[in-house]
Amino acid sequence: MVDENYIGKKQHVEVSNLDAECLFLSPSLIKIDVESFEERVLLGGLKTLDSENLMALIVEGNSPKTDSLLRSKGFKDYKYSPLDREIKDQTEKEKKF
Repeated sequence: MVDENYIGKKQHVEVSNLDAECLFLSPSLIKIDVESFEERVLLGGLKTLDSENLMALIVEGNSPKTDSLLRSKGFKDYKYSPLDREIKDQTEKEKKF
């Protein structure tokens, strides 16, 4: 996105939403890496998030709002620790505090 004062090269791109892109698909895993637009992507995919086929999401750049939205859809927060080669349940960590 640029404003009217931008003088460089511009390129128009089509914009869609997650539900439209997954309309005829049944993903079991979705990776989202959209540079601070995670909440918008998730809000555009509420039907997709309700799918019983969707087992996991990898979201680069979580926020309290995105975490809350995903929890409301039944997802739990995990973190991968590459040094330990373990997937750690973050909800257990939160319960301790």
